Amino acid sequence: MGINFGGCDQVLNKLREAEILLNQGATIAEASRKIRRTEQTYYRLSYAI
Repeated sequence: MGINFGGCDQVLNKLREAEILLNQGATIAEASRKIRRTEQTYYRLSYAI
């Protein structure tokens, strides 16, 4: 059984939200905490798309 990250729309919305936070000066650790994902998951999803 695979890992469930949510639907495509949910993943894209979380990545967009993280991108906005990063552009506002947040670190990846802070942004991933705010979108309630680990840094590893953030990297995995951002490189998968």
